[in-house]
Order: sequence, then structure tokens, then C-alpha cells
Amino acid sequence: MDNFLRLRARELAAKGKLLITLVTSDDDMQVDSDLHEHATDSLLALVNAGRVTSEEARKVMVSVHYRSPSEVRASLESCADIFAVDELKFDRIAHPLHKKCLAGELGKAEYAEISTNFFKAIFEPSVIVSLNSSRSGLASFPLAQCWGATNPCSPSSLLFLDAEKQAIANEIFTHIKEKVTEKPSPCHFYMGYVLLSKK
Repeated sequence: MDNFLRLRARELAAKGKLLITLVTSDDDMQVDSDLHEHATDSLLALVNAGRVTSEEARKVMVSVHYRSPSEVRASLESCADIFAVDELKFDRIAHPLHKKCLAGELGKAEYAEISTNFFKAIFEPSVIVSLNSSRSGLASFPLAQCWGATNPCSPSSLLFLDAEKQAIANEIFTHIKEKVTEKPSPCHFYMGYVLLSKK
């Protein structure tokens, strides 16, 4: 974050304002969601079943770092020579879709589908990459099927997808969706708001 602040400082005139909003963790580096626990449970079950090795499971990670309030404050202190802090606050915000689910305005299955797909977008690439490249079972699909047959730029070459890896990833996300449907546990975001003035 220090580098980000110093680069933004180059773009601002003296007394210029910089507003930053960011998703954070709490000070214990925890994110208030059961999705990570469901994913871990599913991976452990696959390890116990012999579908995934312990080494592969250890490589799986969500490549997103949510800064803690302490980390944000440390970055602001390190840039105190160029920025004055006008306002700094951290809020714990309930997921709006979870609130709708509790109020009966959104079904459990729909909430689980949306939550799982959001998590899948972040988590699935790590699962695929972490599984050994020696796994067999390639399935081929024309790229036109992925890009749309009407796309004039669609090449005629083939996209190769490791079917076994994809099947394992699908099992993980099916497990997560089932768990969330069974019990739509609370999900909160920790948000940080920072208003700075360039000195």
C-alpha cells in the first residue's frame, strides 16, 4: 500500500484529496465467512479419499490479501511525510444478500448459488493450478463453443481442458454450495475508508 500511496501522490497537487475504500480483514487477519472453511473441509475429504494428495492440497490458496486495520495504519504512518489523514474508519458490514436471505426475500438455494459462484471466481484457478500436471484425462472443446459461434474472430483451434482437474474443482464447489444451502451462515465484509490530503 505504501507504493500505491506514493505513486498517487505524484498525481495530486498540493492539498489535493485522495479517497480510498478497501476490503479489509479484522485485526486477527480473519475474514468473516464460512466459505473458506467449507473449501478446506472439501479438500480434506478429497485427500482422505485419495483423490488429492496432501502436497496438492497445501498448494491451494486464495491469492487475495485483505489488509488488517493495523497494516493500513502502518502504511499511512510510513507516508506521513506526504499525506495527512483527514478521516480513517473501519466498518463491519453484513452481506446484503445474506440479509435478504434472512428476511425471506431470497431463497437459500439462490443465495448459495450466488455466494459459491463469487468464491469460485477467486478460488478455482488456484485449485486447477495446484493439481499435478501429470494428471491425465484431457477433454477438448472448440474455442468457438466458449467464445460464441457467431464471433467472427473465433479461431478454429482447440482449447484443451484437463477433465480430471475440472471434476475435482467442481466437487469442491458443489460441496460448498450444499453447505451454504443447508445453513446460510452469516457473511460480513470489513471495509476501510481513508480520506487523505496531500501536504
